[in-house]
Amino acid sequence: MKYVSSIIMVSNLGKSRHFYEDILHQIVKFDFGYNITYEGDFAIQQPSYFRRMAGTNFPKNGKSNRSSRAVLYFESDEVQACERRLRRLDVQFIHGIQEQHWGQRVFRCYDPDGYIIEIGETREELVLRLAGEGLSLDEICSKSGYPESFVSPLLESDNQE
Repeated sequence: MKYVSSIIMVSNLGKSRHFYEDILHQIVKFDFGYNITYEGDFAIQQPSYFRRMAGTNFPKNGKSNRSSRAVLYFESDEVQACERRLRRLDVQFIHGIQEQHWGQRVFRCYDPDGYIIEIGETREELVLRLAGEGLSLDEICSKSGYPESFVSPLLESDNQE
């Protein structure tokens, strides 16, 4: 498993974008509208969007003793095996593996202090899985939100193997 980024929940995405981009001069790596990932691999995200993704097991108010303002995000080539291992270790889950609307399979759980841990299949694995499901380059870019400059080299290297 590989650490990918920290995600902080922001109350005003526009104001936060201005701060990180115009004041701190951070460069956008991926812009999904509701989630902005910067070079250096940290992201800002709307809390309402995260609650929709996390589902009904996620606290909707600030009265929980869980930290719902930050997420540590990891990726794994073996998401199912990772989920099974954490369940055997009695880790508390927000939800099991779900396919997000952009196609990535993820699950979310808590660390011992109540911080949210998100573990998803790697971006590369997602692209190759979607290609294996018969999606074209344009369809993969459209579904995943990843630019052609990211997707095309992965498909080319997969075709050479």
